[in-house]
Amino acid sequence: MIVRHMSIEEPTTKSEMWYDWLEYRIRRFMVIECVFFVMFVFLISKSFSISDEIQRTHEMMYQMQLKIDSIENRLSSRHYMKAENIESISEDSQQEISRLREMNEKLENEMKAASIASIMSHRQSALPSHNLNSTPPNSTSCSREIFNAASMMAGASIVDKLSSHTVSAQTGGYIRSGEESYVLLDRKELPLHKAWCSDESKPKLTINLAKYIKPISVSYQHTKWSGLIPDGAPRIYDVVNCLDNDCKKWDALVSNCEYKSSGYSIPKQEQTCLIPANRSRTSIKNVQFRFRENYGNKNRTCVYLVRVYGERSEPPEDRKAIERKEEDRESTCSWISWQYNNFRFLYNARNKTCPVLYENNCCIECPECCMECTMTTSFSDAMQAILLFIIVIGTLSLSIYGCLKLCQHLQ
Repeated sequence: MIVRHMSIEEPTTKSEMWYDWLEYRIRRFMVIECVFFVMFVFLISKSFSISDEIQRTHEMMYQMQLKIDSIENRLSSRHYMKAENIESISEDSQQEISRLREMNEKLENEMKAASIASIMSHRQSALPSHNLNSTPPNSTSCSREIFNAASMMAGASIVDKLSSHTVSAQTGGYIRSGEESYVLLDRKELPLHKAWCSDESKPKLTINLAKYIKPISVSYQHTKWSGLIPDGAPRIYDVVNCLDNDCKKWDALVSNCEYKSSGYSIPKQEQTCLIPANRSRTSIKNVQFRFRENYGNKNRTCVYLVRVYGERSEPPEDRKAIERKEEDRESTCSWISWQYNNFRFLYNARNKTCPVLYENNCCIECPECCMECTMTTSFSDAMQAILLFIIVIGTLSLSIYGCLKLCQHLQ
């Protein structure tokens, strides 16, 4: 029998030793090391991208600061120039200006003290009624935007379901569709039989105004008459503000408004009733004319033209929505600021990005947050969020598990 001895050759050179070591490492540990190497490369690349975003953000903030400084400098320079111009006015010129102002105020007071009845009698020639922005007869200020909100040309309409049954102005019978809308057609001359008529004893006319307004006055204009007001014309009426869709809840604007023939130097076709100041502060959209009496005690009341004057205002719902939105914004920004100052870990995980801060306008409550914000959530912040989620879930799970064990022990 021949026994052959197998011999193991050991590496003798340094290159052979390195080759054996590399072969051993590749076979045993290469997979794990490759995974760690890929993660390391990914983290490095992510850090470079984050640093670039931070740099761009700082540059953007720097440019914004330069623009703000430039605007402030321009404003301060203009203010300084204006102050110099004011100081350069001589003392004699200032006295002359003061004297002119006193004369102007005196003239204005004299004009306001003039007869209101005389001004009202010439309204039709001075202020055309078809003009949307025309001021009512009782208006003494031209600076306010006062208009007739009950004009059909501006967008007002009759609420049929809340108004009385209508009849023809000429025959008293069947009325053609749309004929009742003459009562909202703001015009200077009112032709006969072009009116809103009702055979009810106390008719009601409900109007959806063109815009939300703060009411100042209401007026009624009948077709042209001289001496005696025609039978069937409204005599006494009230105007209320509808607080709900069915006008079951209402607030009185003006009561016992009378359309009369006496008390004027010439016959007044349009007669105005002022709304008390304490009732003209709220915005209104729907009004209801309630005609209580007519001339001649006729069974049919014919209304030719009504007007509701007021100042434009915002809808009450819009103001409430704006207030709620501002409260939500302040609450969000306060919470973000508290996180930044007291719980930075949670802040970095959730509210660090610039869009969140600028959309809620949180730079006032937390200017440091806007200076350090980033455009997107970084990888490290995402990992922090995941870690925070795991910690919270783990804590809750342990708490629930402890409570269950305690309950079992007590039983």
